Amino acid sequence: MKVTAITPLVLGTAWRELVFLRVDTDDGISGYGEVRPLNKTKAVLGYLEEAAPRYLIGRDPFNTELLVHEMMNGDFGRPGEIAMSALALMEIACWDILGKDRGRPVH
Repeated sequence: MKVTAITPLVLGTAWRELVFLRVDTDDGISGYGEVRPLNKTKAVLGYLEEAAPRYLIGRDPFNTELLVHEMMNGDFGRPGEIAMSALALMEIACWDILGKDRGRPVH
């Protein structure tokens, strides 16, 4: 199984914005992740646009720990709030894909 696409979705409310990420695979399974970046929504979306082709597209979502390791160490410098929010979106979505594939909850 390989990741084929990501789709960020923003749900705005009067007091916050939630960012959801749909991660699609070539097997037809989609996983979802969610974060609430306080006043940094556009920055997280921009980071996702740049990071997803490097770290996620074409990769095996079942290899979640390797993906997380590469995202945390692959760029120069320490990942801050924005990179870690994007990483959380992708990691949660990968775990969701794994659970759906196995027919088991991921909680």
